[in-house]
Amino acid sequence: MKRSLCLSSILASLFILSANAESPKARLVEKGVSAFECSVAAAMAPMAGHQESNRLFMLGYNSLVSFADALYSGEISEAEYDKYVTLHISLLLSKTQGDTSATFATGRIYQHVLSYTSDRIFYARNKTGGIDRDKPLNDEQIGEMANQLYSEANCSLID
Repeated sequence: MKRSLCLSSILASLFILSANAESPKARLVEKGVSAFECSVAAAMAPMAGHQESNRLFMLGYNSLVSFADALYSGEISEAEYDKYVTLHISLLLSKTQGDTSATFATGRIYQHVLSYTSDRIFYARNKTGGIDRDKPLNDEQIGEMANQLYSEANCSLID
C-alpha cells in the first residue's frame, strides 16, 4: 500500500512539473536582447573590443531568431510571452508577426537596442538620471561609459 501511494505521489509530482514546464526557447528573448546590448557596449569599450562585440552580436541574433521562430510557430505560450517579453520588444514583435520573417523581427529588435544602448553610452545624464542629448560625451568618456556598461552587465559571462 505504501509503495503504491509513494509511486502515485511521484507520478503526480512529475505530471505537475511537466505541466508547468516552460519552453526553453521562451527565455531566449532575454538572452538575445542582453547580448545585443552587450554587443553595442563591447564595440565601444576598450576593455572588450570588436571580436567580443561580434561574438555577442551573433549570440543575440541567433537567440532572437530562434525565439521569434518559436513564437511564430506557437511553441511559446501566452503566459511565457507575458513573463519574458518587455513592452518595447512586444510592440516590435507584434508589428512584425504574420507577414514577416523571424530575421526581420530580429533586425527591428537590434535597431531598437542599438538606439537606446548608444544613447546610454554617448550622452551625459541629467539630474533625474535620464539621458541629456544636449550633453554629448567626449571619446574618453564614451570609452569609460561603454566599459562601465559592459562590466556592470557582466557581458563577458553571456554565452
